Amino acid sequence: MSEQVNAYSAYDSVAFFNDDRYIRYILHPDADEGAYWESVAAQYPDKAIAMEEARVWMLLLNKQEKQTPVTGREEAWQQLTRRIGMDRQQNEDYFAPVKRVAAWVSGVAAMFVLFWVMSEWMQHGEQRYHTDFGKVTKIELPDESEVTLNGNSVIHYTRGWKSSRPRELWLQGEAFFHVKHVAVKNRWQQADSFRVHISGLNVTVTGTKFNIKSRRSEVEITLLEGGLRVEKTGDSGFVKWLHPGDVFLYDSVRQSTRSITSNVQSKSAWTRHELDLDGYTLEEILQILEDTYGYEITLRSPQLADKKLTGTIPSSSGEDILFVIQKVFNVSISRQGNRLIITKT
Repeated sequence: MSEQVNAYSAYDSVAFFNDDRYIRYILHPDADEGAYWESVAAQYPDKAIAMEEARVWMLLLNKQEKQTPVTGREEAWQQLTRRIGMDRQQNEDYFAPVKRVAAWVSGVAAMFVLFWVMSEWMQHGEQRYHTDFGKVTKIELPDESEVTLNGNSVIHYTRGWKSSRPRELWLQGEAFFHVKHVAVKNRWQQADSFRVHISGLNVTVTGTKFNIKSRRSEVEITLLEGGLRVEKTGDSGFVKWLHPGDVFLYDSVRQSTRSITSNVQSKSAWTRHELDLDGYTLEEILQILEDTYGYEITLRSPQLADKKLTGTIPSSSGEDILFVIQKVFNVSISRQGNRLIITKT
């Protein structure tokens, strides 16, 4: 029986229609034959449609009145073939639109699945923000903390911060942080901390507002509110605790640290599109123009390098700062693109 059953693997509707045993079962069903054909259908579920089509044709023909073909058996067979063709065409006309709709629905479903997979993957990827020269951007972090990013600066962090792990990000350039507290009252644990990694330093936040700047080889950390723990591991390692009003400097080339006294509010003036000039030499201001606004500057009058300015000026663009320098120091500025040459007039 297994060999006979295996023969049905190549059957189509016409083959079942011509199978004598199948014809006898359809026209004169009995229990034994029923069990046999059920086993065939179970072994070849893909033949179910072909078997059903052949069954319908047999029953349809069996109901027809008997008639003698005009030219005998050959013409009768041609008529039957035509009827089968017409029946198939009707089925195609009915099922083809359904199949097209099903294919479209399947495609849309696949798109949704792909979108969901990509969204899940992106939730665990890296988020990166970069500002162009002279641009200031405010960013909301996953914990609703806020970061204001100065020009020519980058932060990046892993998406999907979890409450069981510290919040961490990496900074290049300058940024002002307003960190949201997530610790439960009267309970603080390591997972509640907020960490900034910059130029080999690990800054752990226990406060809310601070400014960090890393330009050239120097890192400057200014604390306005709360507390900060600055740590460097490995050779020449140290731990430094900052309190409100502290300004801490670290030179990554010399591996040296120092603290200075300064107006801490002036360190975040750039977030208001201002530059507080108190304490800055002209050379330091030109460095800001290079690092933050993208100029390449040559000072042809070195005697001006240590001159200082006072007051607060607008800094929405580098042109605002250059205008003040030109008027206060009475210098001429020649330009070629972003390359500037400053000379005493």
